[in-house]
Amino acid sequence: MNARNALVLLAVGALLGAASGLYAVPATALAGAALCVVASTVLARDTDGRRTSDGVVAADAFNVARVGALLGAAGSAMALARVGSSTVVGSLAVVALLLVIRSGSTGLHAALADAWRSAAAVRIARSAFVVVPLLGLALALETSGSGPSWTGSVVDVLRAATLVVAVWFAAFCVSARDAVTA
Repeated sequence: MNARNALVLLAVGALLGAASGLYAVPATALAGAALCVVASTVLARDTDGRRTSDGVVAADAFNVARVGALLGAAGSAMALARVGSSTVVGSLAVVALLLVIRSGSTGLHAALADAWRSAAAVRIARSAFVVVPLLGLALALETSGSGPSWTGSVVDVLRAATLVVAVWFAAFCVSARDAVTA
């Protein structure tokens, strides 16, 4: 497998993981996490040595994305086995999604030579860093029952916003296939 195909796998895995992890479909989230593990492993291998002017190494970022995918797989496996609380499983899904999207975008930022593509990857990473932790906080408040009465509505809005960021990341991965060559 090469980097071009791995980006498609990363896009599909991130979408499956985001949609299934956020809406509690653990079998599909596990499949998405597995695709992300394979894709990030290939991308880390194929982009080894590429770095940005500020020192970000592409392979390191894709290795962090692989850790996120492994966390997502662990959370999905726990949900399938009905082990652990919904708070732990939900937290793993949110952290996994944050690591896959943010680190995958950071890896693409380092691996892409075009300045405009690199800047777009940074915008995706920053968006994920804002939206996904807010979702995690809102989910924690909703799960514990300690939030205000409108927490459920906020969770729904933040789930939709997180899916928008995941779709943006997936579309960017697919569009960057020709720009990332091994």
